[in-house]
Amino acid sequence: MKTFPNNSRNPAPVEMGRRGGLARAKALSAKKRKEIAIKAAKAATEARGRKAKEKASKLSQPRAFQSEG
Repeated sequence: MKTFPNNSRNPAPVEMGRRGGLARAKALSAKKRKEIAIKAAKAATEARGRKAKEKASKLSQPRAFQSEG
């Protein structure tokens, strides 16, 4: 396996992915791009909310104490 400086990704596939994304964006209408962006923003917000709830529930649970014996 080839290694790249600073543990970066192989630049060739990255460039191909970027080109594909730009081509897809160009093919979509402004309305459709907006719908996709709104859906992604809602998903990210929900994921942050779930993560915060999980963290809060872990903090609120009492810790188990080990008996000295």
